[in-house]
Amino acid sequence: MGNWRKYLSIGLIFIFLGMVTACNQQDKKSQEENTPIATEPLIPEETMPDENVPVVPDMAGIVIMVDGVTLTKDALDKELNAHLNMMKGQIPANKLKTARADLRDQIINSFVVTTLLTNEAKKRNVAATEKEITEEINKLKGSLPPELSFETFLKDNNLTAKKLREKIGQDIQIIKLLKAAVPAAGKVTDKEINDFYRQNKDKFVAPEAVHARHILIKTEPEDDEQTIGTKKEKAESIRQELLEGVDFAQLANQHSDDRHSAQLGGDLGMFTRGQMVKPFETAAFSQKENDIGSIVKTEFGYHIIQVIKREEKKTMPLNDEIREQISSFLAMRKRDQANQNFVRKLQEKATIVVNRNA
Repeated sequence: MGNWRKYLSIGLIFIFLGMVTACNQQDKKSQEENTPIATEPLIPEETMPDENVPVVPDMAGIVIMVDGVTLTKDALDKELNAHLNMMKGQIPANKLKTARADLRDQIINSFVVTTLLTNEAKKRNVAATEKEITEEINKLKGSLPPELSFETFLKDNNLTAKKLREKIGQDIQIIKLLKAAVPAAGKVTDKEINDFYRQNKDKFVAPEAVHARHILIKTEPEDDEQTIGTKKEKAESIRQELLEGVDFAQLANQHSDDRHSAQLGGDLGMFTRGQMVKPFETAAFSQKENDIGSIVKTEFGYHIIQVIKREEKKTMPLNDEIREQISSFLAMRKRDQANQNFVRKLQEKATIVVNRNA
């Protein structure tokens, strides 16, 4: 189960990107490669307490104290282990130590920022109403997959209904504080959009892609040599019919074991490199348009592939859609930078004590 905050509305998510980033490190590279614009976390690394902050004698069992609010080692370890359990199998063994250290820092960082903002909200009498909390919980329930009950969701995320309400209430409180206390960022100008596009053209590249369809004759791990041979012969026979001019969609509907695409005449739509298993990808990206390729064997079985259309790698023009993407990103970045400045000012006034030995 992923981080519970992914089911909240977008307004409640952005504050905690610093925490969520660590939980999604394994996806970061692919996101950067496939997404033209990447957002920045609200919580800057500079908000981590200064290395020279003194340790006081009564900090046994406490990792950090922010204006009297403490994060204990037990609480930190519990949250850290919960995150690591959710990430089990996603982190290579040789990177686990580094991932653990990075995640630990981010949990501490999030505690510092959340405490600063929550304390400031209380000072300003900013609060979340029961109605607001209930509305967010209802949105959360509505966003859960059909197969996931709310009770299972709570259990998977080590939450109770009461604890979830507290957490969501805190999120709403912080959002309201930032909206009230941080001045609105200036409007994004055409010059800023044009400059960003010019300086980041490498981020606006549409990768090579193909539009293909296939017919799959599925194999199973328990198939013996005779069964595998029979299935390969069936695939070859279907391919021969295609070469003789029989309609591809018709044969896909009749014979393909990929029933989802079979209902679409075998159509797989457009895809880029890295989205299909390697033997299938190699064949699809090497075939000419409209050719019926040779039989391709993958872990799923025998495929007959036809490439309908090819699109070469190209730089996307600065059209209205791209301008809107850039404008939204720059507006969000301005807002995030203003929020970061607000957090820094709170930190400068706060008393933060770190136990480096905890």
